[in-house]
Amino acid sequence: MVFFPPGTYHFKQSVKLKDGVVLRGAPPSGETDARIEGYRLESILEFPKYEFKASGDGTPIGTAFKAIELEEPAKASKCGIVHLSINRGHVLLGWAEDGTCGSDRMVVGCILRNTAFADPGIPDLKIGQKPWQRHTWRFGAAIELKSSENPPIANNRLPKSGDDDFKMDGYMVVDRKKQPFDYDNRPGIYANHESVGGDGGGGPDGTPETLPLGFRKGTVILHNYIYSTGRCAIGFSGDGTICSENMVRFPPDIWRPTTTGRDLTGGSSTNDNRAMEIRGWRWVVDGNNYIVHRNWSFERQHRINDGEGLMHEDHANSTIKDSRLTNNKGNTYLSMYKTAGIDGLLVEGNDIRLDDGRQTIAGGAAIFVSANRTDDAFRAAM
Repeated sequence: MVFFPPGTYHFKQSVKLKDGVVLRGAPPSGETDARIEGYRLESILEFPKYEFKASGDGTPIGTAFKAIELEEPAKASKCGIVHLSINRGHVLLGWAEDGTCGSDRMVVGCILRNTAFADPGIPDLKIGQKPWQRHTWRFGAAIELKSSENPPIANNRLPKSGDDDFKMDGYMVVDRKKQPFDYDNRPGIYANHESVGGDGGGGPDGTPETLPLGFRKGTVILHNYIYSTGRCAIGFSGDGTICSENMVRFPPDIWRPTTTGRDLTGGSSTNDNRAMEIRGWRWVVDGNNYIVHRNWSFERQHRINDGEGLMHEDHANSTIKDSRLTNNKGNTYLSMYKTAGIDGLLVEGNDIRLDDGRQTIAGGAAIFVSANRTDDAFRAAM
């Protein structure tokens, strides 16, 4: 255990976490529930701020966007962070290239602000972008934790980031010249989030035998608060994952001129705004509270195409098996979409009240369930 007494600690580089080491701060002295506004921590880790410069090659990406990560992802076990307030640093407890990783990794009781990555593919000089352009990486989560078993991600708070966002006048998106860098336009929590099957519903569907990396056991995602302006708030895969009593908040009127950093948004664009992306078997999704809104497209005349609440879809996924979707409360629909088979699913006690920004699939239904794929019929046993 490495203990940080109350105070502010400045780091110039990423922190490399060793096998068997837990970084721990002082516990909260007041409110102990991270979902409540008054949750505060006094052990603060500060990483460098990105100082944007709209000239020349711009400020190098490597000057900021640091992380708490693993020194040896293939074997690091019984490690993680507890009760630390982290500014400008994301948490990346990943695995080796072949999927090998240790067990019992944790992120518990922490606060994270300004946690976005910079997209490594921006600027795209081939389409005329300026060397100083930057864009939020849409696949870089604030917390990404992978573990061979038993990873708890609990009682963390990802609040609105604050003052680090920056505007980029002159940003080239095809032929337009304005774009913000939004630190909250990123996935919130990825817990053993892995492809489980073929892309786009093309199959084959994943099983523990064919894709064991997507069916690891013991994942618990509990009592977290996630503020997002875009992307997926919580994403997981696994066998027996418990994802319960989390709170997700998307603001209603975010303008999203581009989701890729290259192309303008239209009605068919997506930013994957959803409270939860569910993959795997035997999951329990219970007691979550969420508000999700779609972003406005470039023309500000309509919203782009996403906005699900809790979603298990066929893309890179498995069938549904022996799972529970219970006692959740939200403003947009539950979606079990083209799952290619459902063998045991309880949907009960949910309170879904659609609003004016709802997704219109299935006529605006609060619960949408379809085992059929586009060309094939499948059995749904609920």
